Amino acid sequence: MQTTFNATPQFTRFAEVCLGASGSQSPSRSTIAIIRPQTNTVPVLQPDRLTPQIPFPAYAFVPRQNPHPTRDPEGHSHGRPEQKPDPLRPDNWQSSTDYLYGIDLFNHGYFWEAHEAWEGLWHANGRRGPIADFLKSLIKLAAAGVKAREGNPNGVQRAATRAAELFENLRATNAAADETCLGFSFESLITLAKNLPHETAGFTETSPEAKLPTFASKMTLARLPY
Repeated sequence: MQTTFNATPQFTRFAEVCLGASGSQSPSRSTIAIIRPQTNTVPVLQPDRLTPQIPFPAYAFVPRQNPHPTRDPEGHSHGRPEQKPDPLRPDNWQSSTDYLYGIDLFNHGYFWEAHEAWEGLWHANGRRGPIADFLKSLIKLAAAGVKAREGNPNGVQRAATRAAELFENLRATNAAADETCLGFSFESLITLAKNLPHETAGFTETSPEAKLPTFASKMTLARLPY
């Protein structure tokens, strides 16, 4: 369902860049099409992997615990050519391997690797603007995961709080709580960020039989990429 309303130029610009507009015509300067989740519908069921064709790394890197993935000759990505991703846009997030793979990495406990995937996109998007700010928020979520693996609860709190603040600022710019950006609802990401500091039990377990720790809260898309 779409709703139109009078919008300020700043809000129109954000919605054009981050949300995109449905239909073949671009929104005018005075109105903007807003994407809202439909109510009374079957919830979206996200698969376990969004990029099943890409294997996970041999290990989840934790600073001072594993070989650095690129600098150490034994690192899981050492010698691999650096790939420069295309900029992320409202019309290509569904096919952006780096973006979707970052979500898989985060949900399965590869927080440093998720950070790297999203940081590459952040650079590709010029490090400024609505989409770059959105990616920066995701990077903060991944940083919270790294701090959890390091056993640094204060670091988790700082990174997660900053992520929530950034998402809230982006949502405020949108002037509505139920809009989606690049497949996510802001509300789900804000809730996720606020939950992370309370979900770090067992993250520092290093025994060989220990499973890779993950947060109970997952990054769940409001709109699937297909």
